[in-house]
Amino acid sequence: MISDIINYILFLKKKFGLSITLHSTTNQEIFANNDLSIFNIHDCSYCIFLKQNDNFYNRCRELQRKVQKKCEISRFSGICHGGIKEYVYPINADEKCVGFVSVGGYKSENSECYINKICDKYGFDKKFLKEKYKSLKNDTVNENMLDSLIMPLCHMIELAYKKDYFIKYEGSNLCQKAMFYINANYMNNINSKILCKVFHCSRSYLSKEFNKFSNMSIRDYITKVRISKSKMLLKHSNMSVGDIAYAVGFQDSNYFSSIFKKVVKKSPLQYKKAK
Repeated sequence: MISDIINYILFLKKKFGLSITLHSTTNQEIFANNDLSIFNIHDCSYCIFLKQNDNFYNRCRELQRKVQKKCEISRFSGICHGGIKEYVYPINADEKCVGFVSVGGYKSENSECYINKICDKYGFDKKFLKEKYKSLKNDTVNENMLDSLIMPLCHMIELAYKKDYFIKYEGSNLCQKAMFYINANYMNNINSKILCKVFHCSRSYLSKEFNKFSNMSIRDYITKVRISKSKMLLKHSNMSVGDIAYAVGFQDSNYFSSIFKKVVKKSPLQYKKAK
């Protein structure tokens, strides 16, 4: 069923040009340990650029809690603090909202106002950001048609959740917890120091146990996950190599290309062309 969901999302992206992202609203991070996690990334150059600013990204995460609250009521449309219009559909299971589907990447009517606020608050170059904003799509969405396309996707995910096709991690093994956390947060700034803070243990202890459990270091496992996700994005998206690098957690696209070639034996562009 997971592969059916993936294929349907790819169909919606290719046939209708929809930019679809999946978000979990539970601590279980239901999309973390499967291939659906690539759809937790906005395939929008403008959005990826903004989120390279840590303060902007942290604000995004804070505001997502408000989105979760609204999802508990019904589907809705709105404009994020980056000035992007989105259509949001709740995923309901077990009489609660466990996640939501976002269809976005659209320009808003008050784009000038949003861009001015962002530049004043976060220090972006106004001229450059305006050019980036032009890459967004014009909002010509027929909401009735969008409902008919996205509601079946929500129902598929709800059914997969109820049938327990998602890995809902509730184990007690520290290393399994660390792996799950990495899979859910690989796109963020993450390292052994942060993991130790999350799980309240020393770096030496976690590193030793992680090596014993997985036969690799924490750093190598993070790289493995990021490269795996980048391969899927290279295959299934039109994102640039630079955008993919930042989307999966690399702060430097040249470094990403170097690591990718070392692991995959092909450059990202060679891998993309061979898809």
